[in-house]
Amino acid sequence: MLSNKAKLPTTCLWVVIVMVTLWATTNVVVRSLASVPLVFFLPGSALLRALGIHRSLPERYVLAIGLSIAVTILGGVVLHSARLLTPLGWAAWLSGIAVTGSLAAAIRGNAAPVSWQKPAIELRHWALVSAAVIIIVGTSLLAVERSEHGYQPFRYTDFWMVPDGPARSGAFTIGVKNAEPTAHDFDIEVTLDGRTVAVWRGIRVNSGQTLTRETMLPTTGRKAEAWLFKSNDPSLVYRKVSAAVGDARNG
Repeated sequence: MLSNKAKLPTTCLWVVIVMVTLWATTNVVVRSLASVPLVFFLPGSALLRALGIHRSLPERYVLAIGLSIAVTILGGVVLHSARLLTPLGWAAWLSGIAVTGSLAAAIRGNAAPVSWQKPAIELRHWALVSAAVIIIVGTSLLAVERSEHGYQPFRYTDFWMVPDGPARSGAFTIGVKNAEPTAHDFDIEVTLDGRTVAVWRGIRVNSGQTLTRETMLPTTGRKAEAWLFKSNDPSLVYRKVSAAVGDARNG
């Protein structure tokens, strides 16, 4: 069995593998295969060794998996509060605990020999189970409380182009509604049958704000299109709408 000092570089190596994988590829399968040990085993195993908890091999594996899951649940609460629920945020959280625990275990020295005695359910086992239940229930209640008070499932930018009505033939209103949490600068381009007829640059739309622009289009045209770009990324079409001009019907 590897000593605590020997397991430290092994843990660090796997952390490096996960970080390199996150940087090198966006493939979900590859990322998942590299991250499974970091999510379900390494943090719990490091904490057991750091705390000096010595049990039979089957018990140690079960406890390591259980502790890793508990660390992951706690990480969800912490990262959500810090707005870091990203692959890099998860990697930093789990890697930090795994490396810190392994370092503490290496400082403590070698673990005691593994015992193959049949595990017996004792009072401390029930205490650990109760603590796990309390943590799970507490985080669930916290998640529900947050969802009721702060969860906004439809945070997006809406974009539309509608005719002003039969009384004003060729008049169209173009609108942008920013329901995202931050302000954005937008560019709008309007084309008629593929020819650019109107352009607005650098339109600042604050969070929760709705902004409209009116444009007059020749009724001899057939199809009008409005393109919405973020000013800092003009190569990407953020939203696109169209309308039929001759009969003033939305497209």
